Amino acid sequence: MEFLRVQDLEKFYSPLFLIGALGSSPDDGFFRPSWAEEEDQAMAYIEDLGKKVGLVARWDAIGNLVLEQAGFEKYVECGSHLDTVDGGGNYDGAAGVICGIAAISAIIERKLPQTHGLRLRVWRGEESTAYYFGCKGSRAAFGKLPASALDKKFRGSTLRETLRGKGYTPELIDSGTPTITQGEIDGMVAHLELHIEQANSLEQQQIDVGVVTSIRAPSRWFVFLEGRFDHSGGTPMGVQFRKDTNLAAAYMMVELDKISMQALGAGRDLVQTVGVINSDSQVVSEYPVVSQNAVAKVSGFAFFSLDIRSNEKAFRAEYLKKAFETIQSVAAEFGVTARIEKISESDPCEELDAKIRKIEYAAAESLGYSVREIPSGAIHDCLYVHEQKRSDGQFVPIGMLFIPCREGISHSPREYSSMEQVTKGANVLAQSLYNLAQ
Repeated sequence: MEFLRVQDLEKFYSPLFLIGALGSSPDDGFFRPSWAEEEDQAMAYIEDLGKKVGLVARWDAIGNLVLEQAGFEKYVECGSHLDTVDGGGNYDGAAGVICGIAAISAIIERKLPQTHGLRLRVWRGEESTAYYFGCKGSRAAFGKLPASALDKKFRGSTLRETLRGKGYTPELIDSGTPTITQGEIDGMVAHLELHIEQANSLEQQQIDVGVVTSIRAPSRWFVFLEGRFDHSGGTPMGVQFRKDTNLAAAYMMVELDKISMQALGAGRDLVQTVGVINSDSQVVSEYPVVSQNAVAKVSGFAFFSLDIRSNEKAFRAEYLKKAFETIQSVAAEFGVTARIEKISESDPCEELDAKIRKIEYAAAESLGYSVREIPSGAIHDCLYVHEQKRSDGQFVPIGMLFIPCREGISHSPREYSSMEQVTKGANVLAQSLYNLAQ
């Protein structure tokens, strides 16, 4: 059964193109930062939309929104986020929320028999652009957001100050207290998330829908290097004369790339990225010494970030050990000291629920769509739902659907999926939710 039509989805989606827009055209991009007014407005729109289709709305103590059918003991859920990076598109996260509300609405309209209720979760702050941490709302909801996140600043205010200013309760994050009770976790039959792929394999292969098999998770670190500032003209070349942190950092990156290529050559799942070099504004404010680097100086202080992801937890731990050994070896060679500091770390989901994947795959085929199984390279909120254990000893089953996005681009004004592509995803989500709720 095909629940939705393109015009229905456009009706749900179009108001969201006015919230957080950076110009008169979607090509100008969007910015809806975590807990900012723009994210508030987008969530208020979804709350109003949910009430109109017959759902009951509630907010938790840190600002996550829940929309659900009343009167059920157990629920089949879907969810995603509405915040964006600065200059991002309107599909990363938003597509999952809009498809979720549209899918639930379609099931309710047809008055189909249900054993379990339907629920949509709209998580706060999935992007790390504001307050540094990613998946803030979902992690905090389960008592897993580090308290250090509360001290991170955005637009001059800490997350603690922002939450208090909006009437929320940051003390729950301080104490690691969940906003979702064990009873509510016990009632989670399944949790699904629809998302743009953020890669181009579906587009290249002309596949309508991807059924996600695993989710890579990041281990993120800063590497701080201390050497000695010297005159660039008067100091001879060579490690016996210079303790050049920028040069040491460059060699570290090359050696790290070499060991990553070895791992990939051995067939392991791995991606490794140095995203920041001496440039993160918050780190620079904490270590202003980096600003002493100059054109006419040998660099005496440097830092860079290291993001290592895999869907194999044990392998990632082994690889991290080798990466750290590589960093320290290069540091010793160049006469600098290296300190490696963790930013954040999450466990991957090595395999999403097999039953849900089968249901999603069958739903796509029944609708006449092309479908394939595919791993997720990016982290998503549903990963933190999967970490929750019910009283029966089982982890909450999760499923994930990908839809194509143009050229695989996301976190950019060029991020785009057609309404036809989004609607196909919504149709598969609707069919899957209903099959699980029967």
